[in-house]
Amino acid sequence: MTKLVRVRMSDLSVTEEAMPAAWKRLGGRALTSAIVAAEVAPVVHPLGSGNKLVLAPGLLAGTCALCSGRLSIGAKSPLAGVLKEGNAGFGAARLLAGLGIGAVVIEGVPAGLGWSRLVIDRTGVSLHSERDLIGLGLSGLAEAMDRRCGHPVGMIGIGPAGEMEMPAANLALREDRGRLRALGRGGLGAVLGSKRIKLITFDDTGVAAPILADEAGFAAALARFMETLDPTARCPVRGSRPPSRRASSVARIADPQDRAVIQQLVDDLGLDSIETGVMFELAMEAGLVGRGDGKGVIRLLTDHIAKGTSLGRVLGGGTAALRRIYGLSGTSVIKEPLLPVRVSRPNPPRGPSAAATGPQLANAVMDSLGMCAFMGVPALDQPERRRALRDMVAARWGWQPTEGELEDIGRHLLAAEHAFAAAAGCPEQDDQRPQAMEPVDRAAPRNPYGAQGGLWDF
Repeated sequence: MTKLVRVRMSDLSVTEEAMPAAWKRLGGRALTSAIVAAEVAPVVHPLGSGNKLVLAPGLLAGTCALCSGRLSIGAKSPLAGVLKEGNAGFGAARLLAGLGIGAVVIEGVPAGLGWSRLVIDRTGVSLHSERDLIGLGLSGLAEAMDRRCGHPVGMIGIGPAGEMEMPAANLALREDRGRLRALGRGGLGAVLGSKRIKLITFDDTGVAAPILADEAGFAAALARFMETLDPTARCPVRGSRPPSRRASSVARIADPQDRAVIQQLVDDLGLDSIETGVMFELAMEAGLVGRGDGKGVIRLLTDHIAKGTSLGRVLGGGTAALRRIYGLSGTSVIKEPLLPVRVSRPNPPRGPSAAATGPQLANAVMDSLGMCAFMGVPALDQPERRRALRDMVAARWGWQPTEGELEDIGRHLLAAEHAFAAAAGCPEQDDQRPQAMEPVDRAAPRNPYGAQGGLWDF
């Protein structure tokens, strides 16, 4: 990646600089985590001036490689207190790659109370004052931008929960003609809100695809990679429903009309639907609303969270905050955020120098390339696939990764995130499953990487 763009909210300036040599061979999650780990002190307040929000396309962004258009966004999480990265397939990754921008770093906080909109288009990155869109829910935000521009626009935005810096706030993204989708569990919406940025818009008009160092070599490597994959394989999340459908189902709301209203409100406020659904179940346990009372949940959303009341801010703090304040137990919480599914992972040796194996390593590599995580283990479990990936990177950038270099990028990434968590004050016992989760079968079959199944490491 050739350029790094810094957006300094303290003086509302945007500057470009050459990508430091240590980061030139990084992309996606590897780059966002490297920048946050290097430039953000682990002990800073995640909603203060010391935190930074970093956007980075993967190393293969802008190419025709399969599922390679994911954009990574990272920061210190206000929900977990550790380094958090989220990514999603999005045209913004192609746009940044076409502009030669390896990362956009949003840092500092403005002196005043004004809000801004960040614009990324063929001219580069620019900041604009924003007033009319403040306070809008996400559906209204998208409609207002479409009216203003005269056509649908790609965007990343926050709802009222993000504006109020609630730790359960997420980011919402939209392709220029797509639906709104959630991105960034862990409170990344609150981090963008703390920078007083309501939305980031993307316009790739007039931006060409990045120039490949070796087009013929890239096509040959991609063909070899594709030949090793199952031709019937499909992305398991393709065409999936909006994530907010979880919010009402987890909280056991039976009335379909109430469920629809809850889903729309959670989306519009910009709340993490996984976190919020279980938070409402805890609210029922705490007696804040009756068990299965959909209309009561709606009142909590409209009368408290949307208005930022004291109770609303407690609820917007997420599952762990509500559990702690009301003295509740029984939820699956790891490092504060709710664990959405009960998945057993290989348990690698601990410590910054540990060589992570299995799905964690594979997903770290895929996140850094900007490829879909569901290709993680399949992409690395055969030598020919690994060679094809290395050759694709070489043909894109003009430098040849050595054997094992991509895996080393993943290992350094995982070690940096683990070290950041330790320095931020997360004890080692936080890496293990909570007591609320039933024991798992520790005699599970060994996985392809030789690590014993049924062991936990988060």
